[in-house]
Amino acid sequence: PASIGRLQVLGALRDSPDFRVLLAYDPALNRRVWITMHVGAARPDEVRQREITRLSRLRWVGGGTENDWHWDAWLAPLGVPLRQLVQQQRLAWHDAAAILENLAHELVISVEEGLLPEQLHLDQVWVGAEGKVQLLSFCWSDGPGDEGTAVAAHDKSQPSPDDRAVDLLRRVAVILLEGQPREGGEARVRAPLPRSVAAALSRLFPGPNRWSTPKEFRDELRRLAGQPDEVTRGRRFGQIVVMLLGALPFSLCLLAQPFLGELCQDLFRWQELETQAQRMQRVAAADLALGMLNPDPQVRLTAVLRWPAEQQKIDAAQREVEHAKALRDIRLRTMFPPLRRALEHQVTEQKGGEGSISVGAEFHESNSPPLTPAAQARKRIWLLLLLAGVWSLSTAIFHGGWSFRVVGVQVVREDGRPVDVVRGAARGLLFWAPILTLWFLAELFGHWYWRDWLDVEHRRSAMWLLWASVYLWRAGAVLLLAYLVAALWQPQRAPHDRILGTYIVPR
Repeated sequence: PASIGRLQVLGALRDSPDFRVLLAYDPALNRRVWITMHVGAARPDEVRQREITRLSRLRWVGGGTENDWHWDAWLAPLGVPLRQLVQQQRLAWHDAAAILENLAHELVISVEEGLLPEQLHLDQVWVGAEGKVQLLSFCWSDGPGDEGTAVAAHDKSQPSPDDRAVDLLRRVAVILLEGQPREGGEARVRAPLPRSVAAALSRLFPGPNRWSTPKEFRDELRRLAGQPDEVTRGRRFGQIVVMLLGALPFSLCLLAQPFLGELCQDLFRWQELETQAQRMQRVAAADLALGMLNPDPQVRLTAVLRWPAEQQKIDAAQREVEHAKALRDIRLRTMFPPLRRALEHQVTEQKGGEGSISVGAEFHESNSPPLTPAAQARKRIWLLLLLAGVWSLSTAIFHGGWSFRVVGVQVVREDGRPVDVVRGAARGLLFWAPILTLWFLAELFGHWYWRDWLDVEHRRSAMWLLWASVYLWRAGAVLLLAYLVAALWQPQRAPHDRILGTYIVPR
């Protein structure tokens, strides 16, 4: 009809032989209303529905008869249907919790008042702002419904109101957190959830531990509201700090060992050169003094003529001492390999002098020569590979990382199950592979540069290898920092979690 009473009919939402839901406009209220129509007189439960004034139920604004049809007008529901809410993507638990708690509260009151609708379909649940829920007493959709069924009044063979309310909560939880309704399958919600939340939702499914009333489930939701429902930036920052502190001693032991050995060798070499220079100066001074005291004029003249040559040797030895001291100071100031090499190269080039001996030659002439820079680079390459292997093994054993357990979080898959060994190891490799690749290339370029480091021409022509090593090390450090920033920016899903389809949730 074009109008029913004062209401102007705009269209039909549902049109079946015995039940209609019409969309209309009420000029008196200046609002849209829904009109329900069915054949016959008003039922007692419908009369009681009119008295409900809660915001979680539709408000009755009028009723009457039209030919053989009885009709009731209700203020149009606010918000959107539940199916439309999850049409784009499923909700996170932080957003779904408010909807479930509000719906559970309405179901508790409806069961206590005996006004639980005879039909309980997903389409009867509407969601408004801030998770406010409205429960319709009728199914308005003319399309295919879900597994909800109508229950005849006083039918003892049908499930109790409490069971039907818990069943509706189960179906709502599934569609909110999984993105689509389902019947059967695993008796749990397949979504990344905190462990305590997953346990509470699993009790909505049929089984010996199923919630007996919606009130029990509502009370559990209110208790869980005081617990963390998602990984915050603060907790993620704590996990990163724990990870770095735990990895720092291990990394230092692996990567700093050759540098500490070089530092000790430089200290010993500086002391040795300084002792030799002082001995050379004392011997030359003694020879000059003895020659000047000799009564033979020729001997005195020879001593005077030899002094400039001796002084040149003393000056060269002193330059070696200063160079060794500068190299010692460099190693004391920094242990960062690329910067250490750059400074070492700078000192070596500034030393100059035809009679001077290079640092490499001094090392090779010592009784127990240390590892050459090329050999040290090769050693660090193996140490980096060992570090990557040990890290990936730890992430596999602890299913994502031991630091997560310390701060009370865990890594789960998209369906809510904990990650397995393979995916845990892959997560660690995916995090470290780009960083270690850059550092591996840095050490490789450094090895190519330092394998012929005694050749001055090679050092000049292959200088780009040294700088490539320096900047690759810096690029790896910047990438590591970028990963940490990204983890703090989105604490639930870092970039490598999105690639693997994993989530970080509270335990």
